[in-house]
Amino acid sequence: MHFIWLIIFILILIAEIFLSHQNGYKSGEESLAIAKALHLSNQTIRLAAHIILFAIIMFTGLMTFPEYKVIVIAAVVLWAILDEITKPLLNNFRHTSLFDIGMNLIGVTIGIGCSLIFN
Repeated sequence: MHFIWLIIFILILIAEIFLSHQNGYKSGEESLAIAKALHLSNQTIRLAAHIILFAIIMFTGLMTFPEYKVIVIAAVVLWAILDEITKPLLNNFRHTSLFDIGMNLIGVTIGIGCSLIFN
């Protein structure tokens, strides 16, 4: 079962990094298309993406490496912050957002809670 969690963890982490660090215009177009398809606001989709992706990253990380809980939590919390801080470094019309860091950390917290329930 650890192998399945590891595969999901890696795929979601790659997706999060790709989506988070792509050109701002491209990111906006993609989230708007998803919002229209789901009949939701673009803001709702962008907000949910932070929370859901980081919840899954944390949950699958803890399920994959249960013996290293503290290290996994520290690493994902660090990435939740660095993910936002690194955006302007790519010169792709993205900016650091404290609000988005907070949404990432809410996702981290949800992932920890889910791992406690399912572990």
